[in-house]
Amino acid sequence: MMNPTRKDGRSPRALPVVVLLALSGSAAAGCDPEPLEPGTEGCIFERSAVTECTVAVLEISGGIAGTSDVYVVRDDGTVKHIDRTTGAFEERVVPGGEARAARLADALDATHVREAEMGCYLPDAEVADGLAVRLTLHEEGRLWFFGSDCDSGPAALVEAVDLLEDYVQEAM
Repeated sequence: MMNPTRKDGRSPRALPVVVLLALSGSAAAGCDPEPLEPGTEGCIFERSAVTECTVAVLEISGGIAGTSDVYVVRDDGTVKHIDRTTGAFEERVVPGGEARAARLADALDATHVREAEMGCYLPDAEVADGLAVRLTLHEEGRLWFFGSDCDSGPAALVEAVDLLEDYVQEAM
């Protein structure tokens, strides 16, 4: 299996490998240019995880291992990880707390992902054991929904997921 590296040259750790392969792998399928509308079959998001203090929710499901994880990133620097397969959950803290979460929110804004067309970007061909990545962004009571079930998607979405996977890996 190839050892993927990120744009910044760093090797991804455990979680980032899963997400990185989902959004920027070298195999299989590209994305259809038009996304499926959020809330329709095949484009569902974990809305119940969003609270007033939520910055983002990253959901990763599928793949050969049958993963089903939700990461809720909060403005106080905490990350709640939920394993939907087992029902187990844990709270993690990112060093730097609230200030680090604010820097993440600024970095997400800088990607301009909110300007991309909302919805789920689906593969243009059948993909066996593919991963589904869902990203919900929350700001001032408004929600944005993005997803990718293929090897790519809008560049801003890929960049936003990279930022979130790095953040989740910082959580202890």
